[in-house]
Amino acid sequence: MALTAIADAVPYPSLVWMPGGVASGVLTINAANNEAAQVFIAPKTGNINTLHFCTGAVTTGATVTVALKAVDASGDPAAVIASESLVIANADDNKHLQVILDPVAAVAAGTPYALCVINPAIGFGNMRINSYLGIAGLATRAFPYADLLVGVWAKQTRMMAAAVGYDDATLYNIGSGLFVNGVATDTNSGSSPDEVGNRFQVPVPCKASGIYFEPSAFAAGADYVLTLYDSDGLTPLAQITLDGDHRASAASGLVLVEFPAVTLLANTTYRVAVRATTVNNVSYMLYSVEVNADLSVAAGGVQCYHTGRTWNPGPGAWTDTATQRILIGVMLSTFDNGVSAGGGFPVLGGSVVQ
Repeated sequence: MALTAIADAVPYPSLVWMPGGVASGVLTINAANNEAAQVFIAPKTGNINTLHFCTGAVTTGATVTVALKAVDASGDPAAVIASESLVIANADDNKHLQVILDPVAAVAAGTPYALCVINPAIGFGNMRINSYLGIAGLATRAFPYADLLVGVWAKQTRMMAAAVGYDDATLYNIGSGLFVNGVATDTNSGSSPDEVGNRFQVPVPCKASGIYFEPSAFAAGADYVLTLYDSDGLTPLAQITLDGDHRASAASGLVLVEFPAVTLLANTTYRVAVRATTVNNVSYMLYSVEVNADLSVAAGGVQCYHTGRTWNPGPGAWTDTATQRILIGVMLSTFDNGVSAGGGFPVLGGSVVQ
């Protein structure tokens, strides 16, 4: 194995496609012929055979049309390429839903398309199609983007939680992944758990030289510790203690710390976590998917998910939740150059691991 440093560290999992904040009600369709859409570029040439999206609150269900459409010169959905009907029930709150296209839709890489959820003219429903802003600093999105038809199309500076599947069994994220909800959650020294984070694996040997954490808020005096744990879940590979008063804002904002690089082995489970050390709250967003497989389209893949434990007063056992994730990860600065192991990032669930 030969490791080569890059000019800068990169976040893992990548933050680019991750949601920020709670799911928005902006894409609410509650009248005849309303449409919620995600405009995206086809990731490859082939046949799309499944369309995926996530609901929020469903006040009144309906039989909607889920369509793949062309995109016009203004960047709005236009002619239908393929579509299927889908019954959304009143009880389908916070669900990952999909349709199977028959026949499939042939698409060309680099071409814009739109995934649309269309309320019927008669018997229409009242429901929210989930969309998210990005994390702080990447909050508004220029492309890809959500679009809403309520009389006229109105582009949104956020992304729908959506994905498309191809007939070669690959699944691609086209928005904010398949997260069905995000909940603002507090942790402090009296919480259970009081240390939370993500367990993760890297696909190639590499070195980590930092930790990032995206809190949703800090209470005054909320001191905390950021730790990268070795595969035993006990030994710190790196640990940074932060004073809760050393911050630019009490609101959300990216926390980034650096440390001397440590080696991570491929396909080995590590943990990166935040632990509040006072009674003052450190708040974070806890995102959920319906099943672990839905993380295949999120950066980091199905091996990156929530972990937590309680100190009382020492560290307790970790409890993992394979359908949840928070916004914490590592900064990678050195990678296997492929001389001995082939190199490169692999594909998980049809998506390149980022």
